[in-house]
Amino acid sequence: MGKRIAWMGGSFNPVHTGHLVAASEVADSRYFDRVCFLPSGTPAHKPDIQMASAKHRLGMLEAALQEDDRFLISTEELYRSGNTYTFDTMTALGKRFPEDRHFLVVGSDAFLDLQKWHRSEELLQICNFALVNRSGYSREAIDRQKAWILDRFPCQIQEIEIPDMEISSSDIRRRVRERRTIRYLVPESVAAYINRYDLYR
Repeated sequence: MGKRIAWMGGSFNPVHTGHLVAASEVADSRYFDRVCFLPSGTPAHKPDIQMASAKHRLGMLEAALQEDDRFLISTEELYRSGNTYTFDTMTALGKRFPEDRHFLVVGSDAFLDLQKWHRSEELLQICNFALVNRSGYSREAIDRQKAWILDRFPCQIQEIEIPDMEISSSDIRRRVRERRTIRYLVPESVAAYINRYDLYR
């Protein structure tokens, strides 16, 4: 019997409390057998941001998750050359774990933009979704998008409520550049890692 795996992708540049709370709620939903963080290589939609190296983004994730055995980390995308596309990743994971059911964790914003993703219709043929709510997006728009997808594609959409936390990696990087505190925005272990390797200065 295959497992239900929730894949939480992102650049994690750096990983922050919002990411971790969302992942915790996905894990605590009891719907999934595993929750796996999937740090990206070079995201096609974020070509110009101040990106820490793959080594450091992985190091920050490991520091953040070291005391929580609910989570795994996959380097499937991390060291891939060229732009990273979700369709390519989910295709590779499906071939590697053919018995499992794969769910991509997405926020409301990304969910409403799925049709704009690279090879989106092919992605919807092979991937399920764990939809976590984000503030500022209408229930009606989400319901319309769900209905449109479920009417056309053989995927499953599992909704998960998470606390409303407006934390962004870009704000954390800006705070580091400005020598402002990032306490409580990231775990202490991640703040220590950023300081140790002088990241984002």
